[in-house]
Amino acid sequence: MCLVSEGDVKALAVTGQPKAAILTAASQAWGGQGLAVRGVAPSRRAAHLLHAVSGVESQSFAACEEEWQGDFEMSRDTVLLLDGAEMLGLKQLERFLAVADLARAKAVLVGDIDQLHAARAGSPFRDLMRAIPDSVVVS
Repeated sequence: MCLVSEGDVKALAVTGQPKAAILTAASQAWGGQGLAVRGVAPSRRAAHLLHAVSGVESQSFAACEEEWQGDFEMSRDTVLLLDGAEMLGLKQLERFLAVADLARAKAVLVGDIDQLHAARAGSPFRDLMRAIPDSVVVS
């Protein structure tokens, strides 16, 4: 699976039932490799849902940004999983990627392809999907 291969940044556009199965399998694979997975979502509700469908401990983007202002525990053995990437603006995505880069963590961006159709052509996540060589679209 592309999400568990080598590389610092991965992107996945997916919707519906495959999303839960893919995130659960990826989380288990990362755990099997000794990696800690930390979930990030646009809101508390979305973070709760991410945890419910994947088992990944998750926080809202705002709560994570607060934590990132101080000392945070992440390393190259961390997967920073951002679900709902299509909902974030360019500056938020830049901050997310900067934190992952600083910690040398793997950044995984997950977005809903149905939401991407509703997003304007200037969507930062859509642009990242085009720019990241190993990005995957699943429907």
